[in-house]
Amino acid sequence: MKQIEKRFELTEYHLHAFVKDVNRHFNRRISINEAQVTATRAFRTFEKYRYAKSKKVRFLPKGAEITVENKSNDFGLRVVGQELVWKDLRAPLIVKKDDRYAEDTFLNRTKYVRLLSRDLRGRRRYFVQIVKEGTPPRKNRLFGSADSAVGIDIGPSAAAFYSSGEKKAGIELLASGAANETMERKIGRLQRCMARSLEACNPDAKDENGRWKKGVKLKKSKRWQKNQVKLKNLKRLLAVNRKQDHEKTANRIIAMGTDIRVEDTPITSWTKRAKETTVRRKDGKICKKKRFGKSVGRHAPGMLLNCIDRKLGYVGRKLQRVNSRKVRASQLNHADGSYRKKALSERWFEVSGHRVQRDLYSSWLLSHVKENGEEVDLEACREDWPHFLKAQAEALSRAPKGLGIL
Repeated sequence: MKQIEKRFELTEYHLHAFVKDVNRHFNRRISINEAQVTATRAFRTFEKYRYAKSKKVRFLPKGAEITVENKSNDFGLRVVGQELVWKDLRAPLIVKKDDRYAEDTFLNRTKYVRLLSRDLRGRRRYFVQIVKEGTPPRKNRLFGSADSAVGIDIGPSAAAFYSSGEKKAGIELLASGAANETMERKIGRLQRCMARSLEACNPDAKDENGRWKKGVKLKKSKRWQKNQVKLKNLKRLLAVNRKQDHEKTANRIIAMGTDIRVEDTPITSWTKRAKETTVRRKDGKICKKKRFGKSVGRHAPGMLLNCIDRKLGYVGRKLQRVNSRKVRASQLNHADGSYRKKALSERWFEVSGHRVQRDLYSSWLLSHVKENGEEVDLEACREDWPHFLKAQAEALSRAPKGLGIL
């Protein structure tokens, strides 16, 4: 296989040789290091497509946001003191005043520099990312005890968690700020406005079935272009708010304990369409095959887990992935050790004469998983059962009204 790759020059190093003269297209500003890093990123994208880890290769259109990265801080794109140096370009770095965190990071040696371009409110802005050696400086962040196990039951739009050490529980909708809901409504209105504008300006671009014809160049009005700038800025703000909400939620969870456990179910499995066709008993119509793609995209549960894992790394720990096929937290009854598969719509059920919420109960069971990550400690569950009932009542009293999973 490797001989065939070398024969047809299908290797990363052949791509490095191919891009060595690419700097002539950029006024000789791109050095060999920046060109090779870009070639490596392109080759990794091709490798994902080659080994069926992605469905297609995406190409950046003209005028898209770009990223230029160097290998080291010795020559080419680099930072010298408080200035960005790139060939004959010397630009001072703008750092917030009285930012102690930024001052502490500049004490470490710079490994390499990354230059980013972003469109903010219709204007192109440039940012510098400086990659430093070592670990980030510690913030005034509260970390819970390592002896306090925290179970997280993550869903497409919400998360439930329970701490066996502090005997506290919580359930909340992910990225549920009022500002996010307002921006989502504005995004929906802009998208509908832009769709109507395209149809009005291109009456002959659809076939008799109302579908857009392939290969037709669409006319875009000036109003459509202005709305496109507004839409892009709204999506950027929504992503920033979503990231901030996840960072706050992660801080609250790690304050309950640093032994955090979650099932190893892949988030991408929630976005796939159903394979089997089913029929509703009520009216005999075919059920939709779509699943939770929009919810996953809107609430980004995987981002929350990544935030928790990154923050745990600051104290030398990592997020524990529990074997979901062997634990089966959503099916287990700790009272008798039996398993019962439940419908997705069954959010409440009885255990030992008490009504329990499905997600909170699963997070409680995950907090009592043994060290092997494949079995629940039923004896510890029986001892902690009264504490869970009290924590569940408190969590449900604080839960937002209208939460769909309750």
